[in-house]
Amino acid sequence: MKTKVLVFTARNRAEFVPREIPDLREGEILIRNRVSLVSPGTELALYSGSHIGFGDPEVPWARYPIDGGYASTGIVEESRSPEVPAGMAVMHYGNHAPVTVLDTASAMWAPVPAGLGMREASFGRFAQIARSAVIAAVRPAQSVLVYGAGIVGNLAAQWFALDTDRSVAVRDLSPVRLAMARQCGLSVEETQPPKPDTIVEATGVPAVVIEALMRVAPSGQVILLGSSRGTVELNAYKLVHRKAVILSGAHETILGATVREVLKTSLELIAAGALRVAPLITHTIPPDELPGIYDRIAADRDQYTGVFVDWSSGNG
Repeated sequence: MKTKVLVFTARNRAEFVPREIPDLREGEILIRNRVSLVSPGTELALYSGSHIGFGDPEVPWARYPIDGGYASTGIVEESRSPEVPAGMAVMHYGNHAPVTVLDTASAMWAPVPAGLGMREASFGRFAQIARSAVIAAVRPAQSVLVYGAGIVGNLAAQWFALDTDRSVAVRDLSPVRLAMARQCGLSVEETQPPKPDTIVEATGVPAVVIEALMRVAPSGQVILLGSSRGTVELNAYKLVHRKAVILSGAHETILGATVREVLKTSLELIAAGALRVAPLITHTIPPDELPGIYDRIAADRDQYTGVFVDWSSGNG
């Protein structure tokens, strides 16, 4: 079988590349994708070459060519795995492609709960990433402020807000993203309140790390959820040491062996309405528009949040 995959072949260049799909091996499944969700953060950074991993020998995967996409949902068309029957709907770590083959023992995937739409299910991948901020909170988080109301920041705030005893708010420069946050049931910071004990940095903007450290309460914590797009120079004595602040990294690797269980739980919470994602959906495009969508996102980030590729429209 032949397919194609969206590939970043050079800086600011995305194109479909043909691929051969080999026969399934034991434990593998073939998924006919219905939708895939574009990441306006990491994917755009890889497309534009702004990801900090480029040129770093310790981040060897940040080199062109790079397969795009990591959140796809579809139907199992063929299975050689006893735990996954043909016809099952699954959300998985899949590239932008009409067809995906994955090993059910090693790959990241989870069944889609009954009644949950394909687009909504695709947000499970981002909810799983956002959960990392909660895990990284090593001190009690009673007053939480999340910088950045994009997909991951929004969902991180929702994770914290599941504990109703907490005060949770989001901060963003975009009125559009703040409106989405309100639709998701989140509070928006209108003015600067007393210093929160927990700040989640979900923008990836290096300067915001400094602002977060300045704003957090003494003996508080700053959690770095967004992948920084550059280096940070800070006065460690004044902003961390003297204030007794904990500065924590919340890359999804913090989830360790629980990652698949977190993905499954994320989907269940979305299906139950505890994590709200429908307001984050902004566009659905056919596959032939995908290579050009990154320039459109870069030109107008406010309008392009949840962008889906509809693989059911053909082009497979």
